[in-house]
Amino acid sequence: MLSAQRAIFIAGLLFLTAGTSFLALDQWRFSQVLGEMNLAGSPDAREQIKMEEGLSDLREAEEYLAQNSLESAQKAHDRFVHVLSRDLGKDINQRASYGIAASLDRLGDRNRAVEHLRSLRGEGVQDKDLREKTEYLLGRLLILFGHDEEGKSILQELLASTQNNLIKSRIHTTFGDYYRLTGQKKKAERNYRIALEYSPGNLHAEVERAELLDDNPRIRYYYHEDYLIDSSLKKKNEKPASQTQRPVRKPRKETRPEKEDSKEKPGNAQALYEAGIKHFRDKQYPEAVSKFQAALKAGPDSELREKVLYWMAESLSAGGEKDQALEYYTAVIENPALSLDQAAYIQRGIILFDRAKVKEAYEEFKKAASQFPEGAYTNQALEWQREVENILQDRERLKN
Repeated sequence: MLSAQRAIFIAGLLFLTAGTSFLALDQWRFSQVLGEMNLAGSPDAREQIKMEEGLSDLREAEEYLAQNSLESAQKAHDRFVHVLSRDLGKDINQRASYGIAASLDRLGDRNRAVEHLRSLRGEGVQDKDLREKTEYLLGRLLILFGHDEEGKSILQELLASTQNNLIKSRIHTTFGDYYRLTGQKKKAERNYRIALEYSPGNLHAEVERAELLDDNPRIRYYYHEDYLIDSSLKKKNEKPASQTQRPVRKPRKETRPEKEDSKEKPGNAQALYEAGIKHFRDKQYPEAVSKFQAALKAGPDSELREKVLYWMAESLSAGGEKDQALEYYTAVIENPALSLDQAAYIQRGIILFDRAKVKEAYEEFKKAASQFPEGAYTNQALEWQREVENILQDRERLKN
């Protein structure tokens, strides 16, 4: 009997021990889960999430600013202000402040843009690239809008210190704009020429210099101000939606198949593009076409591809190859980037109009105006649209 009681006692003791062990294991597992939950909700984790969201907003704002419409500039401004309000640290705040100033300039509120740039410059921008961009834009606004000497001083100091050829080219372009506005054509032409030496792809300088040399506006050229947005914060294939822009298209098919199998190195795309622009400027259209074809094979990103395709079309058109030019203007429109789409529609319309295809031309001008109501060339598109519409109405009246 005692043996049976002892066995029962031992079994109970073992059961109790096992239960205690399982309870301890459950408590350990619970503590692990709780620890993970606390980690996700820790101040460091929350701060990291906040920073990632801020950087995403900053990238989106810069993408909007890179687009060529007033609506996009307003959206960029609002997002930059939102980023700045989150106070994510000095570096992010200063980038957002620069973006606010650039978007205000695009929106025409240059006094407030100058205030933001002065404040940013007064803080002392640690990042070298951002500091140079800030000084460039501040100097440009001052020299062109009533504060000549201060603007000149800032730009001359920056010109003496910077090693960035794009900045140097932009500074000389600004000097060219200033001298042109003040009637000093020789000084203006000289500065545009120097700007092109630093950056052959500077279309602003090319347009203004060409007009100075022959006093004949070149409506074939299109460009918009480059606010030197920090490309390191951009994500590939990331483009915010805009009601003024056309819907995102499916991946583009090649308009013209490329027979050659050889590939240029990707890093050469920009250099080949600039070489093509130089040939175009010298009216060496076959050579320009050759360079642009090589640039396309070098695998440019969407924005550079947009420019290469457009200037390929311009070169073909200038050389008399209108059919091929139409194909490449279409390729510009099908390319994911948007910067030269409106110009491509207008150029297609002009070629069709010259061929007496008035109705087709009208549709091209209509698209240029309706799809980009705040675009840089909307007024020109509307003028063409009205002119062609009058012709069509006259034809209808003659029929009756």
